[in-house]
Amino acid sequence: MDLGAHIGVFTILIINNMDDGLVLAVEPIIYNYILAVNNILNNAIKRNIKVKVVQKAIDIADGVIKTLDWAGFRNYAESISMNTLINIFEQKGYGEYIDLLKMDIEGAEYYLLTHDNQWLKRVKIIVGELHPYVYGKTGLIKIYESLKSNGFRCFIVERRVPNLHYALSIVKNSNPYMVLFGVWRSLTALFIPYVSLNYLYCVNLKMD
Repeated sequence: MDLGAHIGVFTILIINNMDDGLVLAVEPIIYNYILAVNNILNNAIKRNIKVKVVQKAIDIADGVIKTLDWAGFRNYAESISMNTLINIFEQKGYGEYIDLLKMDIEGAEYYLLTHDNQWLKRVKIIVGELHPYVYGKTGLIKIYESLKSNGFRCFIVERRVPNLHYALSIVKNSNPYMVLFGVWRSLTALFIPYVSLNYLYCVNLKMD
């Protein structure tokens, strides 16, 4: 399962390294979603892998949530819960467990991993990017403790990268708002030379 699939790069990597099963990709931004559908389905057909791409925002419950983009504009997006997503696997006959969950959801991982998180017991491996600038070091600790209490052994790796390099990678985004954000980040690189990226890798020891 790929939460925050963007244009499908990680989803395609999964597809190209599996022989059977179902891949579920979730991406709320319409620009990214359209590209993701095209990229992912083309690769899935070649590999004969079943894939479902969902244009929704992940949340702790199904419904509609209010979001703000980087420029402060208010948006509304349909949301879908982890329980609903996992039920899709069951309904299609692929069991109740997720072999691999990747998430890059711009800070929403905090509530997803620390609130109403009984679904964690149904996931074997979690990888993704954390965003402590959204919820702080305290939030990072709560995420770690929540995963540990649910049977996961976790590693969090911090990587410092040149801010300009990070900004240029954002400029390549298909979302025009993110392109502008990338340009702004390029200017901040003059004053903030490095940015910290935090990566998460967790294994559910109860499912070994």
